[in-house]
Amino acid sequence: MVPAYDDPLIWEGHASMIKETARQLPPGTKPDAVVCCVGGGGLGAGVMVGCKAVGWDDVPLIAMETHGSNCFYQALSVNPGPFGPSAQLPPREIELLHDTQYDVNYVKLPKLTSRASSLGASWASPGAVKMALDRVGGVKSVCISDEMGMKASFAFADEHKILVELACATTLASAYSPVLFNKLVPPKPPGQRRTVVYIVCGGFKVSLAELEEFRKLVEADLSDAWEVLCNGERWSIPK
Repeated sequence: MVPAYDDPLIWEGHASMIKETARQLPPGTKPDAVVCCVGGGGLGAGVMVGCKAVGWDDVPLIAMETHGSNCFYQALSVNPGPFGPSAQLPPREIELLHDTQYDVNYVKLPKLTSRASSLGASWASPGAVKMALDRVGGVKSVCISDEMGMKASFAFADEHKILVELACATTLASAYSPVLFNKLVPPKPPGQRRTVVYIVCGGFKVSLAELEEFRKLVEADLSDAWEVLCNGERWSIPK
């Protein structure tokens, strides 16, 4: 009855933050990327609408998800676009669907296994998928582990004294991993700085107790690297 993410009115509301951001940056400054988390794609669609309104349609959007809740990533993979010229078939357990209004494919996940419950949509908005496929600046669709997001959550709390839920920490993961950041936003020539906008959202579904649990889970993970997916590529990012 009242969609949480699949409606242009919701996208327009989210778009206002990009207009505010453009006013806050120094005159003439255009960011090298905008980073946000995506679930069903409502926030991402709003960012894309806002970027178009302020002349940032050529600015890359980095859309962050977790491995256990990546319906947007899966939807992009089954359409010609960021993943390559040919659409890919989803894994057998994932239902492939087609939206006639926007003429795009999308998927329905059978279950969600991520702790990032704010990203807990089983399917992505076809309108958001269509915008992502058509963007001049393109979209880098990225999936990380819950644990990598968890590490960013307590690093952000230590640095800024702000608690953010795991969905938002997924957005922030590259800010605390120089290797991942450089892969997503390639360095400029010496002497030139990169300007990146991070959409920091969501502080309701988190507590100090949960943050401490996150810290223990990260410390218990003895692997040497994080597995990160980006537009069909698989990266191993050192911890």
